[in-house]
Amino acid sequence: MNYLMFQEMQDGEITISIQQECQKKTSDSLGESIFEPLYKVQLHMITLRELLVFHSLHVCPTISYLNNVVVDQNNPLCFFKCFLDFDGMNMASIMSFDSRSMSYLLQDEFASLIDKNHPIFFKNKIQKSSSGKQLPRFFFRNAVDSALKNNQVGAVNAILKYIVSYQNNYISGFML
Repeated sequence: MNYLMFQEMQDGEITISIQQECQKKTSDSLGESIFEPLYKVQLHMITLRELLVFHSLHVCPTISYLNNVVVDQNNPLCFFKCFLDFDGMNMASIMSFDSRSMSYLLQDEFASLIDKNHPIFFKNKIQKSSSGKQLPRFFFRNAVDSALKNNQVGAVNAILKYIVSYQNNYISGFML
């Protein structure tokens, strides 16, 4: 059985840990329950600077302008953070429709910004378009699915290279 554990960190960061209950054998016949973490997702509070960067991305008229905004950031850490404002998604997953941006963000130069304990590629909950008074319906898609949907083979290559290098574990197979 899996359990969710919410841990509050400093500066408004929240870590959600998915844990599995295991029985540890002891000398008596009862045993002891222990909880082993499977994976963690860290959620951040959005800052004004990050909000302005994301708004700039939203108003870009072409993909070239969008790529220029991404490349102009001297610290691309904001693209790897997961935000509650984006339903737990991060901009790296959202921007998987562009091969140039993904290749830039996932290059080895930024490996020091990546925390191996917190994956950035996982299934994201996306709302289907609804009309009228119907209840909203959702589907799940990951960054690889979005890149394939937009025929971005370069983005798929960059994402898979990242996953093999930094998210290569048993649990990540279930998250994608």
